[in-house]
Amino acid sequence: MHQYSLHANAASPSFYRNSHIFENIAYYENYCNQKSDTSFLIFSIPRLIDHASEIFDLMPSDVIAIGTPAGVGFTRKPPMFLAPGDVVEVEVEKIGVLRNPVVDEAAQ
Repeated sequence: MHQYSLHANAASPSFYRNSHIFENIAYYENYCNQKSDTSFLIFSIPRLIDHASEIFDLMPSDVIAIGTPAGVGFTRKPPMFLAPGDVVEVEVEKIGVLRNPVVDEAAQ
């Protein structure tokens, strides 16, 4: 994982207890590819963090990946796939943006 910007209060447990719905958007090459919010999660953010922290120690900059909203590339007509050189951005309201370039690991 590469570049990200993070809201200063995002590390505070009270931040999640008091804010239950966050819009999340995935951009592929500056195009809004997926848009949803956390109200569709089965478990709340505090519960997910609590569960993860029972399994392993959470450290600053850890990312808990929990799935994806509708709009996955292979289900589109025609399908969309990432290629080396593409950039994917995931933005979560009130938290920040995570930017990742797509690289060909086999070429390295």
